[in-house]
Amino acid sequence: MLGGCSVQGIADSMATFVYEHLPKDLEREIASVPAGVTKDLTEEVLSYEFEGVPWENEEYIVESQDLEDIVIPPEEQEMSEEESSLTSLMEDEKNYCYSLLEVSDKRVYIQIFNSLLQMGQDTVLSSTDTAQIEKCFNFCMMDHPELFFVDGYRTKLTTSGGIPIRLEFTGRFTCTAEERKEKQDEIDEYVSACLSEAPKTDDYAKVKYIFDYLIDKTDYDLEAPDNQNISSVFITRKSVCQGYSMATKYLLDKLGVFCTVVYGEAEGVSHAWNLVRMNGTYCYVDTTWGDASYKSSDTGEVRDNTNYNYLGCNEEILKRTHKIDSPAALPECTALTEYFFVKEGLYFESPDMERLKKLFGEKRQQGAEFFTIRCANDQVYDTFDLELFEKQGIFSLLGNELHANFIRDREEDSITFFI
Repeated sequence: MLGGCSVQGIADSMATFVYEHLPKDLEREIASVPAGVTKDLTEEVLSYEFEGVPWENEEYIVESQDLEDIVIPPEEQEMSEEESSLTSLMEDEKNYCYSLLEVSDKRVYIQIFNSLLQMGQDTVLSSTDTAQIEKCFNFCMMDHPELFFVDGYRTKLTTSGGIPIRLEFTGRFTCTAEERKEKQDEIDEYVSACLSEAPKTDDYAKVKYIFDYLIDKTDYDLEAPDNQNISSVFITRKSVCQGYSMATKYLLDKLGVFCTVVYGEAEGVSHAWNLVRMNGTYCYVDTTWGDASYKSSDTGEVRDNTNYNYLGCNEEILKRTHKIDSPAALPECTALTEYFFVKEGLYFESPDMERLKKLFGEKRQQGAEFFTIRCANDQVYDTFDLELFEKQGIFSLLGNELHANFIRDREEDSITFFI
């Protein structure tokens, strides 16, 4: 007996975020050339690898012997002052998932958020609907990357005659309150250094800065500790897609750029990335897939190679490799006005060889080691492929060079040139 209740079944209720994704690896391969041709074409070939596991949920169930437990239904209890004050704070667009909820769901979300923030125990919620609680918990975690010390929750459901009458919620925490403060201090130090040089006005400039900064400072590592939250990125500097996406949101929230986390699949495996709004345009950003590298089969040398295919892309481009399966409804993303390749003058709507030649000259003057172009469709890509590689027109762009290194990505309709 527990306080007048007989226990009928006990189990842990857990909702965990586990998303693992290996970014693109590029391996160099010597491409064949016609007999008698001494010029050497070297192609960089892309390969992928992925792993992932689903979320899990269980719960405590307790049968009540005390009819007093059901005098005031949870949903009819008055809202506390603390709940009321948090309600106004949540009306901020950075809490995108919260904005999608019905009024009753919003109250549960606020109660869960407050319980997690306070590291509370056995918080009585205004709902006994476990499906509703799971949804509100997930939305809360998606909105609040600062809850890095939470990796799930437990519930205790009390019933009377099989009817749910009371539900208590307890977060599952990865550290003590003291350890949480120490980690937060380290996170604050990282964030302060990062944002001290961030652009102050244009949204695109802000997003690109954070994209580049995280890629430069973070290593993709499946074995990284705490890789499902921001502490892996900001403290250990090693993470997986969940950590990258939560860190991206955390920093863009600080810069006043709308951002939310998106879940789904990439190449058939669970993955996480972001939806952002830049200068009024909704688009997708995948910081994890931006953190790429390539390896030369000639020398074995490995180099970093930022992949910008998913910096500001629309849904049409995203769906070539990603499948959206997010708990939260998302706005349409159809425009390319804030896409990296459009903003940087690297987007080709026609196979313009003269424009490409001019681009080669500009990149040489800038001292670039390589650059990538994106073709608007398969037809543009195929024409470039024919003219540059099958007909070896690339050498007319390289001047006196007798060796050409490149990456052809047919799936992305992109070509990377090493100069």
